[in-house]
Amino acid sequence: MTQKKSFIPYCLIFISSIFLSISYSIEQRALDGGLIISNIIQYPENFNIMEIWANNSWTFLFQFSALLLKLDFSIINASRLILFFSTFFYSFGIYLTSRSITLSSNLSLLICFVIVFFQKNFGAIDYPTLMFSEHTNGMMSLAIVTLIFGLISNKNYFAAGFFSIFLISLHSVIGLWISLILIFSLFIFKYFFKHKIDYKIFINGMVFGSIVVLFSFIFYFNNLIDFKDFFDQDIYLSYMENWEAHRTNYGNLSKFNYLYCFLSFILFFFCFYSYVYFIKKNNLQNALMFLVLSLTIFLSAIIFFTYKLYPFLYPEIFVRAMPTRFFLLHSVIGFPIIISSIFLIIKNFCEKRNLNNFYSIALIFLILFGLSINFHKFRFSHYKNIAYLFNNFYLNIFKNDQKNKNYEFWLNIKNENTNGFILTSNETCRKTLRKALKPVLLCVESIDNIAYLPNTAKKTKELIENVYDVSFKNPPIKNRGGIFGDIIKKNFEKKTFNQWDELKSPYMIVGLVVPANWEIDLKPKFIGKDYIYYSLVE
Repeated sequence: MTQKKSFIPYCLIFISSIFLSISYSIEQRALDGGLIISNIIQYPENFNIMEIWANNSWTFLFQFSALLLKLDFSIINASRLILFFSTFFYSFGIYLTSRSITLSSNLSLLICFVIVFFQKNFGAIDYPTLMFSEHTNGMMSLAIVTLIFGLISNKNYFAAGFFSIFLISLHSVIGLWISLILIFSLFIFKYFFKHKIDYKIFINGMVFGSIVVLFSFIFYFNNLIDFKDFFDQDIYLSYMENWEAHRTNYGNLSKFNYLYCFLSFILFFFCFYSYVYFIKKNNLQNALMFLVLSLTIFLSAIIFFTYKLYPFLYPEIFVRAMPTRFFLLHSVIGFPIIISSIFLIIKNFCEKRNLNNFYSIALIFLILFGLSINFHKFRFSHYKNIAYLFNNFYLNIFKNDQKNKNYEFWLNIKNENTNGFILTSNETCRKTLRKALKPVLLCVESIDNIAYLPNTAKKTKELIENVYDVSFKNPPIKNRGGIFGDIIKKNFEKKTFNQWDELKSPYMIVGLVVPANWEIDLKPKFIGKDYIYYSLVE
């Protein structure tokens, strides 16, 4: 009977993760990399930014996406599977952490559902907290970090060690950070505090995770594209100064998210209190989890504030790693720990004074009810989101993609015999990759991979200035990471037929896909409900 009761929360988390992954059905950007490295999208034998970014960016998520696509998963089903893993990791990490503190499965399950369904977290700093997003790497890395806290608190040391190292293959910067924090915490726990736990289980998990990481790296290394284009320091610095969206917000206190910093301080206080409490109770797994989390908050806060105020202290390679995002890693687990710790404090207070535990439960329900309110507009709009999710779940299950109003349009482009690149707008870039399976010249809404691959800055500048007619030194919207708004529309509509004809040879442009309301000086080949395809070749 006990096993059956303890198994129910895991089943509910599993089912809710399936529900949310289908309800959102957000197409994942990692699939774009998977389409390219798997050669499902055939790129011409010519240098291309998109191909370089996909093949020369090491992440297991591209490799996993490529495997799913090779197994004939559709784009949407592969996206749902990735969303399922991310949602399950978030939910499982929150549940395990809360349960280890409150010792209540039901209350922990309720905390988990409120946090995940209402997407409650500390918010954003220079980088957003991604719980349900198209940005696969950021979303999945934060989900795994949240899971690691839960695994440690539940004494799943092997899995915690495995995922900390495995995360390096998904997101090398976050993986290295959390692995070093965990190793440092274990060192302090063993040699400074003299606490005895089975450290060998951690090591075994890390060794097994290292094997997976090694295989992932070998696959990545074998697929590297040898790109020796001349690195232009001035162009790269111009990108960092004018385009980069996440790494240049320093030295300006007005751009701090003070609420995030305040909540982080509150969380650190509860971590300290809970660490002392669980040490006294000889609950070493919880104490270790709070030590790991405390070190993460403390050390990342030092990096965050010093980077903001004294950026010149950090070398350029460290800036490229976006160090301020380390301070984001407690964003999702923050509220569950604060709520669970408050419950623990009130519960202990009631027990010492022989009071009914009802008060602690009532307070937690009040807090969870408060979290369900959208305080920004002070209304119960979050409950509308639940109805939205159920409605989306039904529509996404029963809708037929072949009935999509643009299905025939994308199918025609897919069947088009081309040997070159497709030029796109912000609205059509990802769709051209995923629906038409055609090589795209450049997705200009996001060029932030330059920070990781500086050698691509020179070629990106050439494309943005010569094809999109946008100044690289003076972008329309500064520090947004790409081109947005009506800029592309205006510049494309200005081009004459002869100008389009001059562009096709040097950049191997064979076609153009833009929204149907754009007025382009070319003859349309395929006209869809929302988009038009123009062919630049006979």
